[in-house]
Amino acid sequence: MADKGHESNSTWKDFILICMYGPLLVIQVVCVFMFFNYPGYNLLMVLGIVMLLSFFVVGYLPSYEFKKRGGVPEGKSYMHTTTVVDTGIYAYVRHPQFLSWILLSIGLACLSQYWLSVVCVILIAVLIYMEALRADTTAVEKFGDSYRQYMQKVPRLNPLVGLYRVFSQK
Repeated sequence: MADKGHESNSTWKDFILICMYGPLLVIQVVCVFMFFNYPGYNLLMVLGIVMLLSFFVVGYLPSYEFKKRGGVPEGKSYMHTTTVVDTGIYAYVRHPQFLSWILLSIGLACLSQYWLSVVCVILIAVLIYMEALRADTTAVEKFGDSYRQYMQKVPRLNPLVGLYRVFSQK
C-alpha cells in the first residue's frame, strides 16, 4: 500500500515537472522559428545540429540497454528494469535520458541564438537536475547498495567526467 502511495507521489511530481519544462521547450522551439539566426555564428549552428542529433542518440540508448541487460520482464516497458545496468551508455552517465533533454535544449538555443532561449536552457537544466536527484533517491530505494556503488562510479549527468573515469581506469 505504501508503495502505491509513493508511485502516486512520483506521478504528481513527474506531471509538475512536465508542466514546468514542457512550456520552456515550446518557448525554445518558437524561438528557433521566430529568431533563427541565418547570418549568425556558424559554429553555434553546427553545435546546435550536433546537440539535436545527440538528443536522439542519447535518448534512445537507455531503452536498448535496459531491454538488453536490465532483466525487464517479458511484455513490460524497459522502465521495469530489475537490476542496475552499468554498461553501454550507463557506464558514462547515470541518467542519459535526462541528459538528452538538456542536449535538446542546448541545441535549440544554439539554433535560435536568442537570449530567451538561453534563459530556458538554464531553467530546464536546473529542473532536470532536480529530477535526476529524485530519480537517484528512487533507485536507491529500489536497488539499495548496488545502486549506491554505481553512484560512486558513474556521474549523474556529466558524460565528460564519465568518459574520463572509464578511460582512466583502462
